[in-house]
Amino acid sequence: MARDSGADSTPLQKVRLSTAQAHILLTDPATRAEGLTLLDSTAGVAAASGLSHQLSTIESIRRQAS
Repeated sequence: MARDSGADSTPLQKVRLSTAQAHILLTDPATRAEGLTLLDSTAGVAAASGLSHQLSTIESIRRQAS
């Protein structure tokens, strides 16, 4: 719903929404792989945008998922 409303217009908003979506996907074994893939691409956006705090959070979620 948040993506459909246009709430992801900045890199920070995109990273936040994608991280939240990936985190949700990780909770279901059927969508876990999709969640990990989304986290990887989101980490790339965070790194390219200089969002070090968000990148740290993404890495923490990834470690917990392993």
